[in-house]
Amino acid sequence: NGTDDEAPTITQVIAGDNRVGLSFTGKPGKTYDIEYSPDLVNWTVLLSGLSGDVSFEDDDGTRQALPTGFYRGVEN
Repeated sequence: NGTDDEAPTITQVIAGDNRVGLSFTGKPGKTYDIEYSPDLVNWTVLLSGLSGDVSFEDDDGTRQALPTGFYRGVEN
């Protein structure tokens, strides 16, 4: 209903064929960062200041070669 307490909705997750990505619908008037972590402790901002419908695909071969990796969208 567009209320301020609605959480963003994940609309797509891409994993496989050397591709990793996600898409989500953000809340109106809010901005988001996409962050990456190899261990769920240390996070690095990959993109910042995103708004509206967010779509992200990571094409960094170094991150993709790691045995594990985690992504998240964080509201600013």
